[in-house]
Amino acid sequence: MLAQSPIVLTSCTGRKRAGSQAISLAAVSSGRTLAGVARRWFEAVRSTAPNHRADELYVGRSFSEARRVSNALGAGLRIVSAGLGIVSADERIPNYDLTVASGRNSLAPVLASFDANASDWWSALTLQFGPRRTLQSVFCDTDDCLVMLALPGSYLNLIGKELAALTPQQITRLRIFTSLHGRTILPPAVQHVVMPYDERLETSRLPGTRTDFPQRAMRHFVEDLSGHELDIGIAAELVAQSMHRLSKRTVPPRTRMNDDEIAALLRDNWGRFQGASTQLLRYLRDEALVACEQRRFQGIWSQVKNDLPGERQ
Repeated sequence: MLAQSPIVLTSCTGRKRAGSQAISLAAVSSGRTLAGVARRWFEAVRSTAPNHRADELYVGRSFSEARRVSNALGAGLRIVSAGLGIVSADERIPNYDLTVASGRNSLAPVLASFDANASDWWSALTLQFGPRRTLQSVFCDTDDCLVMLALPGSYLNLIGKELAALTPQQITRLRIFTSLHGRTILPPAVQHVVMPYDERLETSRLPGTRTDFPQRAMRHFVEDLSGHELDIGIAAELVAQSMHRLSKRTVPPRTRMNDDEIAALLRDNWGRFQGASTQLLRYLRDEALVACEQRRFQGIWSQVKNDLPGERQ
C-alpha cells in the first residue's frame, strides 16, 4: 500500500459556525461574464479578514464524519469549497455564503444566466485563486499517499473536469465515496475507484441522511474494513460483501405536517437531543414518523434555534 498518511477530501457545508457578516454572492454577482463574477467574488474574499480556521467554521454531520476519519488516520483534511476552491482544514478563511447546491445563495441562477455549469464556475474560480486551490495541487503536494474523496453529486459536478484530467498514476491513489447518483456524474476514467456503497449502508451501524452519505461511507470503509490499507480490488470487494450482508431499510408511512407543527415537535424535543439537527431529524422521521425533506427541515430547525433563549449564536 501507499506509504504516507492519507489525505481526506470533503465538501464544505451550508451551516457555518460564525457570527460575523458573511460574504454574499448577491453583492458581487453582477457582471457580463462568469469570469467577471469570479473575479469580483475573489476580490471580495481577498478584502475580507480571514478570521476563522476552516475546520472551526464548517459544521454539520458530513463535516464531523470527515474530520473523525482524518483524526483517526492522522490524515490531512481538505475541503472542496464552492467559494474558495480547495482549502486545508487549518487554513484561515473568511465567513462566506455560497453553495453549488440549491437554496439560498446558490450558484444556480448565476450559472443559468451564463448558460454555464458548475465545472465552468470551478475553472473560473480556481483561475482567480491560483493552482494551490485545485484538485491537482492535492496530488502534487504529496507523491505517494492515498486520497480519499467523499463528495455528493453537486460537488462532483464542480471538480468533474479536474477528475477527468488526472493521470492514471494519480487515479491509482484515489478512492471515491459518493451516492449512486454521484457515481453517474463521474468521468469514466475514475469509475473503477468508486467504492460500491449503496442505500444498504442505512441499516449498518452508521445510518444518516443523504447529505452525509459519502462521509459515512468513508468512515465505514476506514473503521469497519480498514479499506485504506488495502489494494483497490480487495477493498472494493470487501465493500461489496459488506453491503450484501445488509438489507435495504424499510421506509414506514409518515404523516405530513406543516412547518408550525414540525417546529412545535422540535421545540418539545430540543433538550432531549441537545438541539442536534441530525438526531432531531432522525427523531422526526423514525420515531414521530413525520415526513420532512431535509432542506425544509434545516430551515425549520434554524428558525427554532434562533427563537429559543440561549441558542442564538
